[in-house]
Amino acid sequence: MEIILIDQFMLPQAAAREFLEQVHFSASIVKTRPGFVEGYVYQRDMDDGQVNVITTAVWASESAMQEARKSIAAEFSSIGFDPPAIMQRLGVQMQRATYQRSPY
Repeated sequence: MEIILIDQFMLPQAAAREFLEQVHFSASIVKTRPGFVEGYVYQRDMDDGQVNVITTAVWASESAMQEARKSIAAEFSSIGFDPPAIMQRLGVQMQRATYQRSPY
């Protein structure tokens, strides 16, 4: 059964461009991992000057996602890419959840 990782981010409008560049950089690594099926980035400007960004990553299985997490963390570390530090610097708040997916 496919597993979907959904991250929701809230961030200041002024940080949106840099944050989205980092999201796409990260995704360029994530999508090379075995078991990755597809992923999308959704963006919505809010009335209060914030931006809501949602990312999805679909994995072929729970084990594929877990193995990918390990290898992605190792690669991020080896290149000095630190998403938590980037989010803190840009004032990004994040919520993460994992879902199972089935057709209607």
